[in-house]
Amino acid sequence: MAHKSKHPQQNPPAKPKQDSGEEKSTNRHVYVEPGVQIDFVQDLKKKHDTERREDSTHEKKKFVAELVTIILIAIYAAITGWQGYLTRESIDNNSKQFQIDQRPYLWTTNTSPQISIVPGQRMWANIQMADYGKAPAIKLRVAGMIFFGPTAKNDADVWFNGLADKVFNDPDMSELVVPPGIPSLFPPTPKRDVSKDEIGKNESKPEAPFSGGFGGGGYFTVMSEKVLSQPDVDYILGTDQSAFVVARLQYFDAFGNRYWTNVCMSRFTSGAIPDCPRHNEIH
Repeated sequence: MAHKSKHPQQNPPAKPKQDSGEEKSTNRHVYVEPGVQIDFVQDLKKKHDTERREDSTHEKKKFVAELVTIILIAIYAAITGWQGYLTRESIDNNSKQFQIDQRPYLWTTNTSPQISIVPGQRMWANIQMADYGKAPAIKLRVAGMIFFGPTAKNDADVWFNGLADKVFNDPDMSELVVPPGIPSLFPPTPKRDVSKDEIGKNESKPEAPFSGGFGGGGYFTVMSEKVLSQPDVDYILGTDQSAFVVARLQYFDAFGNRYWTNVCMSRFTSGAIPDCPRHNEIH
């Protein structure tokens, strides 16, 4: 028969109630902590977004500044280029104006031409010229003709129209240089009109009508294509404007600019040889 112990069975004491309180406290900490973490992440996100916005704003400002700088550089380059163009244009204009101001001007003088009208010879004329400009006329070439007869005036018009702005580049043509200046002294030479009164004298070659003088100038000679007959001489001596003397003087300046002078004269029965109403021009 079993004996019951006098001592009651020792059971482990129950855990104090505060343990359950600690467990509850731990559970409460676990419950609260995620919330704190969420707030921290949101703060980081906001800070990151703020930094991104600041970076974006900075980049925009930087882009705008660079764009403005490029535009300003382009404007400066354009202004500099335009100023350079205007400077070059001004220099070119000044150079052209200087060349125009210094260009040679060939024209006839007041001395009456010397003309030969002799049967059996070609009619010829020596015409004095001078450079009224400030620079010498170089590479002077002269083309001319004397027309006589009833169609002389029309023949002169056709001759000038055929020249237009033609360039004389025939290597066989002689070239002269006329220095600037108006001749200050020439022997007084009366107008000579060699006509039938001087037939028999040797007039086969044009003689130099001018000898000496100070300053620039010179003369050129033009001749008729046909030989004069006695009827031709009679017609020339007895009819106004029966003979026309035409010439073109082509010349250059030191810069290579080309110029030309057109000369046209006609003869009257009085022996006067005035300029034609047309074709007397300087280009």
